[in-house]
Amino acid sequence: MENTLVWGMYLGENRIQDILDQTKWFWTYINYHRLSIKKALDLNYECHIYISENIKQYFEDLNVTIHIVTNLNSTFFDFISNYILKSEHKNCYIIDGDLILNKRLPELSSNIIFERLETNVWNALYKPYVDSLNKLNINTIIPEWTGKKYTKLINIGILKIKDNLFLKTYLDRWDAFKSFVEFNKTELFYTNDTINTNEYTIIGAQYLLTELVNHYRLDYLELNNINYNTNIPYYIHYMGKQKFKNGLVPYSGILQFNEMNIL
Repeated sequence: MENTLVWGMYLGENRIQDILDQTKWFWTYINYHRLSIKKALDLNYECHIYISENIKQYFEDLNVTIHIVTNLNSTFFDFISNYILKSEHKNCYIIDGDLILNKRLPELSSNIIFERLETNVWNALYKPYVDSLNKLNINTIIPEWTGKKYTKLINIGILKIKDNLFLKTYLDRWDAFKSFVEFNKTELFYTNDTINTNEYTIIGAQYLLTELVNHYRLDYLELNNINYNTNIPYYIHYMGKQKFKNGLVPYSGILQFNEMNIL
């Protein structure tokens, strides 16, 4: 029975000011991670979190095993997942901090399990970045790269890769992608014409994975299809801007839990 869940949150130099200023962004991410872990603990999961030293104090009161990550050399916000996929927990479920469980996940078997295939996101989230990478011939270092439009793209709000050979390939290509973006950062497209390689996070994490799954014809399971075929969904994923508006967690100060283990 799958009983281990893993989270990651790394705030490096590019987020130091958020930590110092205790911004709404900072508390939202801290508190959603706290809530996500607490819900999993209440469901009797063994929980692990990989985090930077500067935020460990916000998780020490929870019954979660803390793994300190240092010198994660990337400005990509989700690159902590790359680190976890190279760790002892590489074959466990990796869960976004804004994904809240309602009940234990079902027992599933597939080479790769991810949350969902997203539609209607190509133009807004992917196209200009993929086009920019295509112009710089990223396919010369990532042989599986087609640079084509996908109407359905993998979302890794939950991710579990059981096929270790595929995992090795994914990590190799992700590392190559990171190096390519950093080397060519002055030539790439950015939303505000200001160099910010973090904008390419979703391309390395999700577009690249979509390319590889399609290239290698890997069998997969889309957990979202199972999630909403039950009376009570297994989880709710508060993606994007909604978590900053719905008031589910405090936007200033730490989320506390009462003695009854109820919010």
